[in-house]
Amino acid sequence: MAAFNTILPLSFAAGINLYLTVLVVGFSVRYGWVPDVPAGLHVFGSAPVLIAAGVLYVIQFFVDKIPLSIICGTFCIRLFGLSARWSS
Repeated sequence: MAAFNTILPLSFAAGINLYLTVLVVGFSVRYGWVPDVPAGLHVFGSAPVLIAAGVLYVIQFFVDKIPLSIICGTFCIRLFGLSARWSS
């Protein structure tokens, strides 16, 4: 039951944003913010996992928030074969 109480909130948070969830869990494990962390979650506190999650979160944030047309104009939209209806 203890594992279920730990995993259930993590699954809800991952539905919101996976990379941010990994960052929060990783920092919690690394700095001891949560006592009695299950053994399987200690890998999230390692530096490579935290760096990868941070980089992927920043990439996902910018790709999600900035439209493709602002980044490279209509040339990219035509290059990738996207129609004007798709972006509206």
